[in-house]
Amino acid sequence: MAGVSGSRHLRWRQMELHEDKRSSDGTFGSQSSTTISLPALQRPDEDLVALLSIPSPAILHVPIPLTLTIRNYHQSRSANVVVHLELEPSDGFIVSGLRSGRLPILMPGDEEKFIWKLIPIECGHVKIPQVKIINKRPIFTGGTEPTAEMITKGEMVEIVNVRLDLLAQMPGQPDLGLGGGLGTVLVLTK
Repeated sequence: MAGVSGSRHLRWRQMELHEDKRSSDGTFGSQSSTTISLPALQRPDEDLVALLSIPSPAILHVPIPLTLTIRNYHQSRSANVVVHLELEPSDGFIVSGLRSGRLPILMPGDEEKFIWKLIPIECGHVKIPQVKIINKRPIFTGGTEPTAEMITKGEMVEIVNVRLDLLAQMPGQPDLGLGGGLGTVLVLTK
């Protein structure tokens, strides 16, 4: 649902130039006005949103925070969220923090944060460990009863890497080619 966020009304005067078009005597021309409409505000398409934030670059053997913020934008439905951090042996990080766990029930409008400490153990562009978020609260449509599969499986929640999302919105940026991954962190030596 889009909402109008308003407009900005500017009144301005242009300085009058001398005949040589290079200097002004400080007099102003007639008043002009410009109205700029602000973009409409839209709530997220998804009811449950996960935002991943990680600093880059990092320094070898110096811990960095990996912050995951989960927000429930639904107006009336709570969320039952499970988070899994899957570390592969080939990943270039040591992780401290909960690897798998269930969040408290997220009431409508609530948010929760998970913070892990990652210690880089190799230099270069190091892949961020995979994070999976599952909403175990089944969605019911119509009068159907929930099946056992709906209750045990849940629905995957899309994760937005805040740093990469900002880069992707900048004009002229190439395709980041993540292939569904969360991106990389540049790890440097001191």
